[in-house]
Amino acid sequence: MSLEEKDLKLKLIVEKTLSCNAHNLDYVMRVYSLCLNLAINETSVGLDVLRAAALLHDIAKTNEDKDPFGTTNTGSEMVKYILRNLEYPKEKIDAICNCIATYRCGEDNKPKTIEAKILFDADKLDMLGAIGVARLFLITGNKSLS
Repeated sequence: MSLEEKDLKLKLIVEKTLSCNAHNLDYVMRVYSLCLNLAINETSVGLDVLRAAALLHDIAKTNEDKDPFGTTNTGSEMVKYILRNLEYPKEKIDAICNCIATYRCGEDNKPKTIEAKILFDADKLDMLGAIGVARLFLITGNKSLS
């Protein structure tokens, strides 16, 4: 299966899984595009890892939003299951999961690989500008309703 075919399958999974909130397919595709733009001059980037990580980085967001204590950590399990079904090799699955585990801000789990750093930066860059501000209001509003 080609990289483009895998991307298409991942997009369909993301679209079905994510709720119609601030973490929807439009948002994911903006982060995906930012990742590809940031990687354009980087020769050592594993694009297969970066593309899958960008598409799947918030796949568990709907489950996390339902957990008022922030203890849900199903993203890694969901990603592994999805990628195994698409026949990604184990080392690629591990690299993709590492990107996803480190894209959020946190002192104890900083991104170390080039792919993880690009995903981290792309996710933060999407917060800038009018769309980012609107998403922030939506996220804050959704949390206050929970």
